[in-house]
This record gives sequence, structure tokens and C-alpha cells, in this order.
Amino acid sequence: MVPLLGHGVITSDGELYHRQRRTIQKAFTPAHIERHLVAIHRQAEKLCATWEDGSRWTCCTP
Repeated sequence: MVPLLGHGVITSDGELYHRQRRTIQKAFTPAHIERHLVAIHRQAEKLCATWEDGSRWTCCTP
């Protein structure tokens, strides 16, 4: 997984994992996430509006 994802939180362990997790931890507090809910909701609405009945969605196409 490291060649694909690099040495991030998902693929790290030990001290590297703990250091990276402490670095990003504040970004995932409820208050921080709440500030982004409007933008997340807007993007989800835009994506859903592009769907057609019976169509298939793939995450790999822009």
C-alpha cells in the first residue's frame, strides 16, 4: 500500500503514525467538521443532480 498511498496515517504505524495522527486530529473535531458541512452538502447536491435513473456512478471520472 505504501507505493500507492505513501507514508501517511493509513499506512504508518508506531511513532510515525502517532505523530501524523496528532497533526491532523484537530481537523476532525465536531466543531471543525461542522464548519465544512455547508460545502460538503452543496457538493453532494451537485453530484446527485447529475445522476440519472438507472445510470451507474464511478468515482474515477471527473
